[in-house]
Order: sequence, then C-alpha cells, then structure tokens
Amino acid sequence: MGRAERGRTESLNRGRPTVSVTCIADGWAHRVPDIELTSEMSQSDGYYQAVCGHRVAAASMVEPDGRPCPLCTEMCRTTRS
Repeated sequence: MGRAERGRTESLNRGRPTVSVTCIADGWAHRVPDIELTSEMSQSDGYYQAVCGHRVAAASMVEPDGRPCPLCTEMCRTTRS
C-alpha cells in the first residue's frame, strides 16, 4: 500500500474503519482502528494497538508504507466475510 492509499480506510468488525500504520520496530504496515489514533491514551505515549495485537510505534507518515502485515490482512479479510 503506497502513500496515495495511506488515508484510505478499510472496514473491520461491524464497520470499524482501520488505517495503515507502519511500525518502526518491525517495518510492517499494520491495520490500526482509527479510534486508536484519536484516543487520548494513545496520543500520550505514541503507541497504537493493531488488529493483529501488535503494539505499533508509528514510523514517519511521509514515508511509503512498509509491507502489509499478513496477520492484520488476514484478520481484516476474515471479519469482512
């Protein structure tokens, strides 16, 4: 997923949208519920909980996304079916 698609959201768990966020620790582009990005708790420490359970430390948002996390991708695909 490239920079042009960064703002695109996908549906997860009854319509909860997710956003692709690349983690500086593992380089994967994880799917993070958009509510995680706006919650006060997440803003205080800079970490976000991905749908796969990984705790994401967001990389620079001006860089292209990393490779999609296979587990996030599968979980999003499964919940949409």
